[in-house]
Amino acid sequence: MPNTGKAEQVLITVLNLSLLQDWPSSYTIRWSFNGVSWFLSAILFCYFTTPALLNITKKKSDKISVSPGFALIIRVGLEFIYTRSGGNILHSNSPIICCSEYYIGITGYLLYDKLKSADTSLNTVTFSIAEAIIFCSTIAVQFISRTGSFWFRPLCVAFELLLILIFAIGKGLFSKLLSLKPFILFSNYQFEFYMFHVLIITVVYKAAIPYYYAFITDFILTMLTAYLYKKLAASTKKGENL
Repeated sequence: MPNTGKAEQVLITVLNLSLLQDWPSSYTIRWSFNGVSWFLSAILFCYFTTPALLNITKKKSDKISVSPGFALIIRVGLEFIYTRSGGNILHSNSPIICCSEYYIGITGYLLYDKLKSADTSLNTVTFSIAEAIIFCSTIAVQFISRTGSFWFRPLCVAFELLLILIFAIGKGLFSKLLSLKPFILFSNYQFEFYMFHVLIITVVYKAAIPYYYAFITDFILTMLTAYLYKKLAASTKKGENL
């Protein structure tokens, strides 16, 4: 939607404040302020649909509706609608598309729960090889999709689901490496890091810092901002509890 003046700015402000900016199909509205906050808007939609999705998985735990394969079929169908409509019906980060991927995650967790409790004789070496193969395959699919002539997000989602599953089981060397304290420490601030990184990158870019120094500056400032924000949020919450 083109910039038409104050009325649109009011609309954009209201949608951003209410976390509804990702729901319209307008690219301008989705990326009007802090672009990555579209994710919060999509998560809000997933939040509203969670009771229904959990109800489905609870009542039909032995049915096809809780199969990751079935969830992926739904996601492929939505991708078909998105590509055929040229983004007019569903855009690439539509809350409905994000919710379908959220549903894939729920079914993936049910599968993980079964795999985690299953008695397996596979050793660390076997799991490490599986982790390496799935990790490299996931990177390859992402690279081919983004640099080639096609972009098929459901395929990337499927490989990412496999990657999360194998790492969550935690029996390979790579998953054990990711369980070390520095990675755990970073994971405590990963959401805040994601939410602030575009703003920090934009500010550093305007400062015309050379590329390699800018990369380091971006990381340090984003991590510092994420840390301070989380500390401030925690102290505010503690004060409210008092």
